[in-house]
Amino acid sequence: MKNDPLRPEFWKAYAKERDGAQEGRFSSPEFWDKIAEGYDDLEQSPFYREMVEEILSTMRQRGALAPQARVLDVCCGPGNYALRFAPLVKEVVGIDISPKMLAKFREKARQKGLQNVKILLQDWYTFEAQETFHTVFVSMTPVLHDLDSIDRLLALAREFLVLVHWAGVRKNLLYARIWKEIFGREWKWGRPGIIVPFNYLYTLGYAGDLRFFTGYWERRRPLEKELDHLLWRASHEGIQVDKEAREKIKQLLQAEAVDGQVYSRTKVRIGFLLVHIPQRAQPT
Repeated sequence: MKNDPLRPEFWKAYAKERDGAQEGRFSSPEFWDKIAEGYDDLEQSPFYREMVEEILSTMRQRGALAPQARVLDVCCGPGNYALRFAPLVKEVVGIDISPKMLAKFREKARQKGLQNVKILLQDWYTFEAQETFHTVFVSMTPVLHDLDSIDRLLALAREFLVLVHWAGVRKNLLYARIWKEIFGREWKWGRPGIIVPFNYLYTLGYAGDLRFFTGYWERRRPLEKELDHLLWRASHEGIQVDKEAREKIKQLLQAEAVDGQVYSRTKVRIGFLLVHIPQRAQPT
């Protein structure tokens, strides 16, 4: 049974073997607090904004966003999706482990005057919901590498489970150049991402609709912030950067900068999976 890809046990074993040992470094509030500083930079990118609007449009058409719906946004970050959901539904509940992410979320909700948003500082792995939700939404989080979490997400969704996640392509072109020229190594990103939850759900009897978005995320950061982020990223990949390497990286960024801003592009493929669960159909 465990060697049969048409059985859920196969995908649970695969996910644990491939990603289980790597998730500890992504589980701390401090990790996500650091990312929070520049997370909203993605809103600069036309591709990102168009992808988000297309996802919202599809969710509305399919009924995942409706006036009487209550939506749970797991690992909601600074609320990029939840803030867009709120005008379309009865209530949005967002949970996240990062105080800084949620501070951004609260401030943006306040500025928009939204009264139907509940924001909870909660670790997904200890979160205990008292009720189910019309739609459960999860985007771009390592939680989706854990198929036990998929079981929990399904249990909380009455009608729809919606997942947005990496789909095998993520390459920052500037960073890839630095990784090669300064660190002497190739930029590597080979995770299957959304494909594993899709296959797992299929073996449970939930044949979701899956589509892909391919393009470039674009960011502009002040030079010092870009340098700080790059060095932090390298440290999380186990790369030790000495003073000489740091100076070389800074010089390279200075050569790229325009008016003190560094522009970078990340080639990505993002998967969007929408699973309809009519009348809590039992898996076959």
